[in-house]
Amino acid sequence: ESYDIRVLYIEPGSGNDPIQCTLELVSLINPGTYTALSYCWGSLTLTAKIIVNTQVTPVRANLATALKSLREHGFLRVWVDALCINQEDRSERSLQVRNMIHIYSLAKFVFVWTG
Repeated sequence: ESYDIRVLYIEPGSGNDPIQCTLELVSLINPGTYTALSYCWGSLTLTAKIIVNTQVTPVRANLATALKSLREHGFLRVWVDALCINQEDRSERSLQVRNMIHIYSLAKFVFVWTG
């Protein structure tokens, strides 16, 4: 659907606990409360591993650090482009980019992470 997005639910944890999360499909018509994250990608060579839907998933280290910070502050439902958009699917990526104005404006909070 054109108004469906994925939102990342980060499992509670603390400190250096691994980031474990699941993706949930929601509609922009009634997405519930979530936080949008805009972040600086950081180095291509610095990566970390998180768990998404029980699968080990490599992400840039800067994103993993941002997710840990959000988790520490209790922001557990997060939209972040790298994980919530299927980057391999050009048509989905194009649709989600067009929806970004709604994704960011409907978020309860928007955080910018520069590292």
